[in-house]
Amino acid sequence: MRKKDLVNRNKILLQQLDVMHLLYDEFIEKLGHKGFQERVDEILDEYNLNNKLIKDLENGQ
Repeated sequence: MRKKDLVNRNKILLQQLDVMHLLYDEFIEKLGHKGFQERVDEILDEYNLNNKLIKDLENGQ
């Protein structure tokens, strides 16, 4: 995956977190607290992995 793709994906992930924050009550109602936290964790895991891949690409690995 290219750096640009990873950066764009991270922007989308941050937007998803923003929406989940803004619509917190609705997400809790649909997913419950555990489901909400699991989704947030999934997003953050992918975001952190993408950041690692971006750094690896920048370092030529």
